[in-house]
Amino acid sequence: MSIETFPLGIDLHVHFRTPGSGSKETLDTGYKAAISGGIGTVIDMPNTTPVIDSLIQLESKLELLEDYPFVHQFSALTSRNIKNGQLDKISRVNPLFKVFMANSTGDLGISRSELRDGLDQIEEYSPLVFFHAEDQTLILPRNNGITELECRPPEAEIQETEFLVDLSKEYPSIMFHITHVSTSQAAELLYRSKLSWDVLHKHLWFDETLVKSKGNYAKMNPPLRSAQDREILVEFLASGKVPIVTSDHAPHTIVDKRDPVAGAPGVQELYISMLDLYVRGLITKEIVTKTLYDNPKKILEKYNLNVRRGSIAFDTEDRFRFHADQIMSKSGWSLWENYEFSGKIINIELD
Repeated sequence: MSIETFPLGIDLHVHFRTPGSGSKETLDTGYKAAISGGIGTVIDMPNTTPVIDSLIQLESKLELLEDYPFVHQFSALTSRNIKNGQLDKISRVNPLFKVFMANSTGDLGISRSELRDGLDQIEEYSPLVFFHAEDQTLILPRNNGITELECRPPEAEIQETEFLVDLSKEYPSIMFHITHVSTSQAAELLYRSKLSWDVLHKHLWFDETLVKSKGNYAKMNPPLRSAQDREILVEFLASGKVPIVTSDHAPHTIVDKRDPVAGAPGVQELYISMLDLYVRGLITKEIVTKTLYDNPKKILEKYNLNVRRGSIAFDTEDRFRFHADQIMSKSGWSLWENYEFSGKIINIELD
């Protein structure tokens, strides 16, 4: 036995499905999944039912979150609130926004001209804005005749990332954060730009070949990329160039995934998947701590958001096979199901 200690982690990108989709996940089941995997603080995404893009919906959600002080909330920047004058009121309450530059779940994608209008309205509040960076004009609908990479090609992410890097220079008071970066070209661009960004553990672990074996379960936005992209992203991570790793926990049910709906759960697997890379010698302990705690913590503290303190005891010499009955998410499945991780979390202490 060889025990090492790590800080309780932070996941800046989860979908806990409240309100509207309690059959997939709830705040209670989602947060239990997070804690069981060593994640103590999360930011929940706004593409719920209804969408969190009005003051009344935001205040309703924040009231629910009073019982979950370490779950924080984004509002969506949408065509509706850009046009109806809600952004000023929303920003005063909670200046955290998610922008979908392409449709992912639902029809929340906005145009570049709408984005500029929205940013103009919220700029004075120095908000944090997360961007799903894909160019909608380059995206094709999923069907049986095209591959995942043809549906949402790398160029869609690269071109939209280039646009956002340039746009960020016009709004120095806004913190731009590009989430779930999946291509090596976009990663290189963002590293040189010094913008905030993250990579999913899914894009570090899996590539497009998983779609051949897992089918719809492995479909997500942006999609799993080439083996070369994945390898380069791991190299970026190992060299300290990736600032943050997130899960984009998207708990669709098994029934949902009979159709090519995008997304997969992953908050419970985030920390252990990174610790596995550490035990296998692909990354250092410092990289794990910086990407899952130190760098996310700086963002949360900048916006006066609570960070849950605690520690993880991890046995680097043990093994852990992730069985179906250990899955805490209400979705009930995992891309890592039956995988034997290198190392094992043996205790989680909450301060």
